[in-house]
Amino acid sequence: MRHLTAQERDANANKKDAVQVTVSLDEGIPPLPADVTATLSSDTMLSPKFVATFAGTPGGQTLANNASIEGHPAYGLEQITAAAGPLFDNANKLLNIWTSLSPGLKKDLANSRRSSGRLLIR
Repeated sequence: MRHLTAQERDANANKKDAVQVTVSLDEGIPPLPADVTATLSSDTMLSPKFVATFAGTPGGQTLANNASIEGHPAYGLEQITAAAGPLFDNANKLLNIWTSLSPGLKKDLANSRRSSGRLLIR
């Protein structure tokens, strides 16, 4: 597994491609369908990465030696944790806004409590 150079990325049709993974299959493994898809995956956050392949069309053309497979993003724990970063950033922004509004809001709610007698602010 290696990172593509800037020149290799520029030459690719998909500019988001950043890693090349070279895989060798044992001879005992049946040929893979030409439309097989692959992704880098892992069983847990701490376990090693592996290449997961997903079935293509059975009985169709098979993948030639030295062929390239376009990788696809995995949908699992890694994507959830990656997506959590912006979520936490937004939550922190919201908390900062709430903190800046809080003193005035407490005062307004306290005034409301005095007039209605139902709201308790601590």
